[in-house]
Amino acid sequence: MDVNTLRIAQAQAAVDRKVAVGLGEGFANPFSFVEGLALPAGYTLYVVGADRDSGTAFALGGDGTSVLLYRMQAGRAWRDISSALPVDATGDGRALAHEGTTWWVGGVTSAAGGWLAVSVDDGVTWTSWTIAAGISTGVLALADVLGVILYVGCADGNLYKWTAPATWADLSVALGFGTDDVLSLACDGVAGVMAVGGDAAPTVTVAYSGDAGATWTDRTAALATAAPVRVVTRLWSNAYVVGGDATLRATYDNGVHWEDWAVHADLAYLYPIYDAVVFWEDVLLLATGAGFVSVSGRGSAILPLAKIGTAVRSLKVTISVIYLATDILAVSAAGGTVATVSVSNPRMFMRPGFATRLQGVGTHVVRYGSGLLISVLLSTTAAVQEDVVLYDNSAAAGAVIATVHLPAAAAPFEWRPPYPVRLTVGLTVVLASNGQDVTVVLE
Repeated sequence: MDVNTLRIAQAQAAVDRKVAVGLGEGFANPFSFVEGLALPAGYTLYVVGADRDSGTAFALGGDGTSVLLYRMQAGRAWRDISSALPVDATGDGRALAHEGTTWWVGGVTSAAGGWLAVSVDDGVTWTSWTIAAGISTGVLALADVLGVILYVGCADGNLYKWTAPATWADLSVALGFGTDDVLSLACDGVAGVMAVGGDAAPTVTVAYSGDAGATWTDRTAALATAAPVRVVTRLWSNAYVVGGDATLRATYDNGVHWEDWAVHADLAYLYPIYDAVVFWEDVLLLATGAGFVSVSGRGSAILPLAKIGTAVRSLKVTISVIYLATDILAVSAAGGTVATVSVSNPRMFMRPGFATRLQGVGTHVVRYGSGLLISVLLSTTAAVQEDVVLYDNSAAAGAVIATVHLPAAAAPFEWRPPYPVRLTVGLTVVLASNGQDVTVVLE
């Protein structure tokens, strides 16, 4: 048994024990797994997509010829609708995006070129969609913004933007990826977009645009990782998470600063990360090389979920608020299957936040960007009264959230504001001496 299989088996056993004594709000295991649809030998599924409102879902891949699978509105049966694709949709399907009932799929032809197709009727009919300048390289990433903008990320650093009703723009030079493939795109409203890429070398490239792709700022140096990055997903406004071969990091200021989420020692056993979906607040669902997992608290808590293969390439979530039920659609690399994982109680994922412990005299920058300050646990071993100062800033200056007076006593106490304090710039804590010990709880 390889180390990944052993680690996941051990973690799953621990989860099963917790479920048996009442994990979440029930005494039954909240996960049920629907039998996956197995493809003929040689097929690979690369990406899955789902609509949160209707439950309609698609899985895309190929074996040199594109294959498209369809799941009708939260049903459990998958069927092959590849014949509905236009005739020029040859080669493997690699990318999928949607807005409402409009779905986009794209891929790589046998000659390493690209193709793009669209359906405006929830997958009933499909037509070929031609980029004005032509797609010279394979389509690897798609991102739809409210049905008015479509980003098309391709091999060799090519990036195109379609703006409704019929305007195309070539953003390749402005993006500046060179020969690095555009592997993943995530959008924040109409203006913000983050792109990550790499190639077979491997390398990592990250860039951010705040003006809908007109100009880009390189964020690769700020990310500060040599490991390839494959996926980017939006957390909330100005905040993104990236994952890859040995990386799970978040930014709360559009990539100016990055925070390492790999704080759990076992996270290394899950690499590589192929896909990431924000489930709730700081809870991520990850498709990894060792299975399908939930990660929260900046990676401090890991919950293994999937039993559908040793590697999962892609996943998407549909949530039914009324029934508190969740479908998690996952594509497994092992055998090319697509499976549905039903979660009867998704609230078990909704963890309140994470804690950060600070020790030592000086300035401690805890958070860049927005968030909620829930509480502060403080103690000191100093001989005299000392203050702890909290700033809504990324430095020891500007707006003071609170100045907490610590007595000359070793007993810890908690300062909890009447309501959570919303951070706008960040959180910086200044400790007066080495005897101070402070833990801040953020959300």
